[in-house]
Amino acid sequence: MISRLPVLFATALATATITNHLPAQKLPLTDELTMQVFDLNPVALPPQRVEAAHCDRLARFARRFIEPPLATGQDIELLGTHHLVIAGTARQCAWVERFVKRCTNLRETQVDIETALIELSASQFEALVAPVFAAQDDAKSDGNDAEATQRLAVLARPAVAKLMRQFAAAAVETLSSPRILVWHSQRATMSVGENVPYVSDFEIVDEDGKERIVAKRNTLFDGIEVDLQAASLADGFISLDCTMRHSRVLRPLPKAIVEIRKDVERIVHLPRTRQVECTQQLVLPKDSGGVVAVRRNDGRWLITIVTASRFE
Repeated sequence: MISRLPVLFATALATATITNHLPAQKLPLTDELTMQVFDLNPVALPPQRVEAAHCDRLARFARRFIEPPLATGQDIELLGTHHLVIAGTARQCAWVERFVKRCTNLRETQVDIETALIELSASQFEALVAPVFAAQDDAKSDGNDAEATQRLAVLARPAVAKLMRQFAAAAVETLSSPRILVWHSQRATMSVGENVPYVSDFEIVDEDGKERIVAKRNTLFDGIEVDLQAASLADGFISLDCTMRHSRVLRPLPKAIVEIRKDVERIVHLPRTRQVECTQQLVLPKDSGGVVAVRRNDGRWLITIVTASRFE
């Protein structure tokens, strides 16, 4: 079944395109598996057509949040520029249909997202944040492991505010606290930091018969990058696909001497970087926030706190 999915997807797409009755296109594959095609163009504000990049993000978002989750032999694919096709159970097809309808109905709605990125030592983590995860572990089995390098908790807003007050009292440094207003189901990105220039190599070029040694220059980003997508998949809930990346260029930049040609030497940089990336899918009930903790290789922890609300 898995090897036939691309062919079946293409067949469904051709049929749907010809008949122009996209939402009605259902193709039974087995007793438990159905294929359904959806046109994503209504997600865009008229008279615009939905962009291919946005369709690709919607397909990825659906794959990550669909209920029940995709299993072997089930899939969601983007075909062409704006057709979303699912091969799944009746419940999964119904979920995708609701997803497309909500993205269409809420296309003029924005989501207000507040984030805070905080770095803690191992001792600060144990004193301030570990009890938060321990309390949730005691309340339910959520997959958290005390030895895991990444942990997640969903807290009520008062608990989030209390945690932030504890950080302030402990004089913990907040690396960044961006606030982003993003259109429903759309992607938003932002960065806070600087590009660090460095010389990676040299080359000899000929200009009007004269040789000239020219440096090859590049840059590395030092700072915080946020990439997220938010959608309200059910009233009172906001689903977030969020990636936060903290890149650090170690300075001063190490240097090395290279020989360009005989008796001609130049200095190049050999930059070193450290990067921590946190990617998490969150489903936040109203008046709640998500706390994501990622342990660095040096034992320190990167804490991301996210809250979100619909902005009509």
